[in-house]
Amino acid sequence: MRVLNKPKKFKSLRVILFKNITLIFISLFLLLSIYISKTLYDNGIESIYTTLEERNKADKYYIESYFTKIHNAVKILSKIDVIKNAIYLSDNQKQFALKLFKYTEDSDPDINYVYAGYIDGSLLINNYTPPKGYNPMIRPWYIAAIKSFPNVSNGIPYQEIKTKEWLISISKTLVDNNGKIVGVIAIDSDFSKITSKINKYIKNYKSTNSFIIKEDTGEIIITPNNHFLRKKYYNYINNINFVYDHKKISFTLNGDPKLGYYSKIPILGWIIVTSVSKKEVITPIYNRLIILNITFLIMIILFGWFLSKSFMKKIINPLIILNDKLLQITQNKKIDIKLNTFEYPNNEIGIIAKELEKLTTTELYKKNKELEKINQKLQKLSITDCLTKLYNRGKIEKDLTNEYNKAIRYNDTFSIILFDIDNFKIINDTYGHQMGDKILIEIANLTKETIRNTDIAARWGGEEFLILCPKTNINSAFNLAERLRKKIESHDFSIDKRITISGGIAEFKKGLTIDEMLKQADDNLYKAKKEGKNRVIF
Repeated sequence: MRVLNKPKKFKSLRVILFKNITLIFISLFLLLSIYISKTLYDNGIESIYTTLEERNKADKYYIESYFTKIHNAVKILSKIDVIKNAIYLSDNQKQFALKLFKYTEDSDPDINYVYAGYIDGSLLINNYTPPKGYNPMIRPWYIAAIKSFPNVSNGIPYQEIKTKEWLISISKTLVDNNGKIVGVIAIDSDFSKITSKINKYIKNYKSTNSFIIKEDTGEIIITPNNHFLRKKYYNYINNINFVYDHKKISFTLNGDPKLGYYSKIPILGWIIVTSVSKKEVITPIYNRLIILNITFLIMIILFGWFLSKSFMKKIINPLIILNDKLLQITQNKKIDIKLNTFEYPNNEIGIIAKELEKLTTTELYKKNKELEKINQKLQKLSITDCLTKLYNRGKIEKDLTNEYNKAIRYNDTFSIILFDIDNFKIINDTYGHQMGDKILIEIANLTKETIRNTDIAARWGGEEFLILCPKTNINSAFNLAERLRKKIESHDFSIDKRITISGGIAEFKKGLTIDEMLKQADDNLYKAKKEGKNRVIF
């Protein structure tokens, strides 16, 4: 490897390269760190949402099955005569109703009490003596049923008047045989059993909990925190609504940010929300990100150092030789092994950049421009009729297909005008093909002068021409064709014979194909010829 004779004020490429590599890897570290951190954070949050969704669905199915059977039991019991008409029966007759209550309680361990209260103040219940002055009509379960009439109430939590235990009641009005509301039947469940079942925290996240809201009132009816019981959720929870049947959400509860998932239980009119504290979730994510970024930074530093050493050895010195070779090649000189006679600029990269730029701007740039011009000419030739300079048949067939598809898509219309020169064979035979070509060119120019900017004219073949008229009905196309016909008829073609055209028009109608339109225009053109020429038929 030869040694460079560095001029004064020479800027070492090794120093510049080291600085640039350091800057690149710092930038790379920052970008990748941000990307990986965001990806891991998003994946971590998404994973939590997935876990919350699974837990929420499990709680929903539990609650749904738990209360659906109670809901159905209340509906069935409310229809039994001995229960709905108990107010009119003797104590002995009421015993059958109490047996039904007992049977229902014994058959389902999730049921605490089955009872009925009536408008006369009586209470029908097993093994329970109400306190003095007890009036069932003012109890929450009774009021809820009256409000829900004729439907089953969708659940209400309340405290038992004697034991003060929290229960959740499903109730329904009792209507006697005369259609009069005479009371309410209710089934109570143990509130604590339900809350403990749906509030087992997710592994590693002790802040996990579920609560249930009545959709119609916004009242919290099941919650592990009795402070919120029977309170309106929107008084404590910000940034949440329940528009969809189920959705992942984020909200704030008393200043504590939460991640959650909710789903609706339509049969009960309830919304079950499962949530976890966002702070508890993101702390382990942040810890993992810190460890990962430190590890990644160490790897970046080591890799950067190795790459910098490799660049010094394998790239810088070869670049110097390459520069000298490029310099001699661009000057059309034989590559000289002895390069010491050359003067070098202040920076090796500067030399290479200038010479490559020179090579690009002088040779490659010129070649590219020449190729670009040739391609433009070839493109134009591929779609242009070489004699008339109108579009050729291939081009207008593509335009016709595009216009046809647009007309179908947007329920629009368009028309085509197919015309040819009357007696053109006689003109060719009489005046020669050179004059025939001149007439074709002049008619093409007259056509371009007459059509609108939106119309497309092309030589269809021989002495035939086709005009495509977008968004044009047949009457407007006829007017255009007539203007063109009269213009050609009155034009001086420098021969002692009048030149005229005949044309046929077709308009797009739903169900027509392009071929059918072209045949229709061709048939009309043939008809124009048959009726004496120099006319347009549609």
